[in-house]
Amino acid sequence: MASCQSTETLGLELPHTASTVNLLVTVLGMIKRTIRYKDTGVMMSLYKTLVRPHIEYCVSAWNPHYIKDKKLIKKVQRTFTKRSNNMEGKTYEERLQCLKLWTLEERRNRQDLIEVFKICNGLWRITLNGLFTLDDNIKGTRKPFLETC
Repeated sequence: MASCQSTETLGLELPHTASTVNLLVTVLGMIKRTIRYKDTGVMMSLYKTLVRPHIEYCVSAWNPHYIKDKKLIKKVQRTFTKRSNNMEGKTYEERLQCLKLWTLEERRNRQDLIEVFKICNGLWRITLNGLFTLDDNIKGTRKPFLETC
């Protein structure tokens, strides 16, 4: 990981999407070459151990903003879901449902909500007022936060 290009943001070294995808393609190739028993349980363990941590690394700070980056990352998950047993002829959404996986966008949204929860409940040393201005809308409709940054 030390040799890949990266961007320093808030003191974190964040890898670029292309280098992350290259790493993941290498991992997928290794799994394809070495694993013969492609049972769903085995494949999911490998995915959750070897692939998903790289996809979700610092997802709060490093959310792929460009459509081409999102497609590259999504292609990794699409490719992996095809490699399990009994997935031939199924659509991507059907494969995700069979494997009980969320889409990558749903996982990013979940992580964002977790971070907002931590900020709201004082689990981070960030003040809520520094990031958001609370809306006075007491009905709870539309936007509870108004973006300030």
